[in-house]
This record gives sequence, structure tokens and C-alpha cells, in this order.
Amino acid sequence: WAPKLDGIVTNMALHEGRIYVAGMFKKAGGQVRQGLAAFSLADGSLQAWDPQVNGEPRALLLDPKEKAIYVGGSFTLVRGAVPRNNAAKFDLKDGAVLPWDPNLDAGVLALESGPQGIYLGGMFKRINGPAKRPYAALVDRGQGKLKAWAPPISAMVYTIHLAGSQVMMGGDFGGLHENPKHNQIGLFDATTGALDPWYPDHHSGIPSRIENRGGNLVLGGSVYWQVPPGLRPYGQPEGLKLRGFLVYDLKAKEPLNCAIPAPSSIADFCIVGNTIYFGGVFSEILGQPQSCLGALALPACFPAP
Repeated sequence: WAPKLDGIVTNMALHEGRIYVAGMFKKAGGQVRQGLAAFSLADGSLQAWDPQVNGEPRALLLDPKEKAIYVGGSFTLVRGAVPRNNAAKFDLKDGAVLPWDPNLDAGVLALESGPQGIYLGGMFKRINGPAKRPYAALVDRGQGKLKAWAPPISAMVYTIHLAGSQVMMGGDFGGLHENPKHNQIGLFDATTGALDPWYPDHHSGIPSRIENRGGNLVLGGSVYWQVPPGLRPYGQPEGLKLRGFLVYDLKAKEPLNCAIPAPSSIADFCIVGNTIYFGGVFSEILGQPQSCLGALALPACFPAP
């Protein structure tokens, strides 16, 4: 499985045998695709879907019920000439643009769905035109109208993940609850935005995606950890500092003794069965040439869903 792209992948989503990717590329499968493309999950062949944005898409959120996909990034036009500032919603089948339009003043880096609506994170400070909501916001699904949710975030948000009644975010922020260790990851109430005092302090780096898997958090991005004695994932030596993925036990609040050695920085990932698909900035996987988009089998230590 080796789809062809001429640039990096920053986000991906799966639906009915397709993998949708966003990133900084201009060609996919040898054809023109400006930052958005879809490939067959079976053989990696390019699909016809093409929403045509004029900038850099960075975040994707699939909505199977609506048969739509939300896209965030840094752009001003879609489908050639339709105005959309940094966020838009498209039909999954033909790429037609839908009415949802939150209208943000700067880039969107993260999207998440919840009962209250759509959560957005990124570089923006205003939404729906003049409304102030720095770095993180909640909007409705129909038109993209702003809701009251306002977490105490002080810097860019790179990832948002809904975990029950709470929202976990990763980003450049630090010193939450006036705790100098409470950096880069925060847990917030999904309805009020109130900050939870819990924080993980056994990782280093900023996660670009967080996924809950069987009560464990899987972090992907520019995160790294030290390979402990007795563990040699994919034959890697003990003591090596691995980068790309980290698995966290939420109950024990400790990293699991399990890892996937990623090839440099990971922008996004998704897990299907016993395979993890990932995109980012790399030119090889475990010594084999592969650019920007790839896959690995999950190790036996990896937690079940």
C-alpha cells in the first residue's frame, strides 16, 4: 500500500474503503490535488473526490451520518470561487461545498465532534466575524454559529479529542492552573470549558493527535519517550529515545510499556484492525523508502479497542 503524494500529510479520515488526507501537497497519484485527496484503502489508488481549496488544509473531521467531511486549515476559497475562511464542510461523495461557515480569522488545526456541536482548535482569535474566542471554540453543525464554550487556553491548539464528558486538547499552551508542569496537554469540561487539574507529565513534545483506545490514550506527533529495559519494539535497541507515538494508561496515569517507532514527526494517524496508518514529514519507514504517508502493523503489546 503506497499512495503517491508530492508533499506532506497533516490529517486523515477513513470512510467506506477510502482514506481522505489533508496536507501540503499539490499532486496526488500523479494528478492535481490542492491539499485534499482521497485514496482507496485497498490498493492506494487516487479517487475522483476533489473539493479544490486555495490554501493549506490541516484538519479533517468525518460525519458519516451527514455523509460530509469538515475541513480546517489556512484558506479563503473552496470549489474554485466559494468564500470560506479557514474552515469548510464538503459532501463526501462529490466534494460539493455545504452551508456550514464559522468564518475564522486564522488557521484551524484541529476539529472534533460532540453532542453540543463541532469543536475547533488552532491559531484563530476571532470567529463568526468579530466574536472573540482565542485558539479553541465550539460551533453548531448547521451554519457554524458560535456557542458559549470558552476554555482557558493561552496559545495554539493542535489537537482536540472528546473523552466522555471532557475534551482533551494538546498545543503550545503551558502553566495551566498556574502549574509549570501542566503543559502541552489539558483536560476540559465538554460543556463549560472548565479545566481539570489532571495532567500527564511523563512525555515530552506536543501531540498532533490524541485517540482514546480501550481506556488508554494514544498520542501521535512530536512526542517521544525512552525505551525501557526489556522492551525492543520492532527490534529497536533498549534505551533508544523513540519519537512519534506514545500510549498512556489513563487509570494509572503512566505510559504503557509499548510503542510504535515512528519515522520522524507524525501529523496524524488512524487505526484500522491491527494496522496503524499515519501521515507526516518522513521519507522512510524502518529503513524502507516511503514518503509522507504509510502504515505499520500494531505490536502485540498495543491495547485492544
